[in-house]
Amino acid sequence: MNLSPKFGPLVAELLSGLTALFLVYIHLHGLSFTGIEELPSGAIIPLAVLAWISGTFFDVIRNLFVEWFLDHIANEKVNWDFFFKGDRERLENLESYFWSFYLLDSDMAIAIFFATVLTIFIPHGFLDLRWRCGCVLVALVFAWDAISLRKEIKGHIAL
Repeated sequence: MNLSPKFGPLVAELLSGLTALFLVYIHLHGLSFTGIEELPSGAIIPLAVLAWISGTFFDVIRNLFVEWFLDHIANEKVNWDFFFKGDRERLENLESYFWSFYLLDSDMAIAIFFATVLTIFIPHGFLDLRWRCGCVLVALVFAWDAISLRKEIKGHIAL
């Protein structure tokens, strides 16, 4: 049994966390990157850890709330047992072509939405209503693709 972490979920967590941090940074500092350039090189490690923790939090939100909603309320239940009992080759194909992208899309949608809402409570920022609407639109596109991928995953598992 291979218990090593998969690359796709780790990337989804890190990228979604970095995206949320980046949106909050833009809100606080605008599109000027002098604040980032002035950081000591040792600050990269705590920022990466903070991004990973944030991204893992967004993944937890997906696991606890989004999956539960889709499985129980939206009546789109996925056969999660396939990930433990399914044919190894089909599972590897599913992870490579659908699952990793589903995680990335759903985590990104949650991260962008969360960061956009958070900026509402941070006064005197650079993200105005147009920026926030644009961010929400991007989050909705990620969410739409995630839902589409989840339906494809459900279909491939049912085969």
